Amino acid sequence: MKRKGNYFYNTFRIIAGIFFIIVGGSKFGLLPSAVNMPEMFTPAGWAFISAVNANGYLFPFIGLVSLLCGLAFLSNRYVALAAILLVPITLNFALFHIFLGFSIDSVFHFFREIISYVPLALNLYILYNQREKYKLLFKK
Repeated sequence: MKRKGNYFYNTFRIIAGIFFIIVGGSKFGLLPSAVNMPEMFTPAGWAFISAVNANGYLFPFIGLVSLLCGLAFLSNRYVALAAILLVPITLNFALFHIFLGFSIDSVFHFFREIISYVPLALNLYILYNQREKYKLLFKK
């Protein structure tokens, strides 16, 4: 018999998969991205984003990892591995918004700032549901 929470897990897994595919598409320029909109950031945030964008490899790498992990979530294969691979990306995304963040000058910008923590929350939920697969990593 399946667990009752399995429906919630599958729903969140699919939402996370779609979200990370969208993130991957935005990093490759297929979808709109905030990288070219300095008015959306604080001055310190824009300086950081500009520097990361100038190196030329980090955003495409993040896009590739996000795209592959999103596909893994949608196909329900290698979900535990994909969730582990996304930890540094989602954690840095949340930490960027905590320390540098967007400029908040309206309700829309406040909502956009709150939404920026959703990828970390989705990934933590998936990690928690995959915890049985990680037990072997911590055995002696």
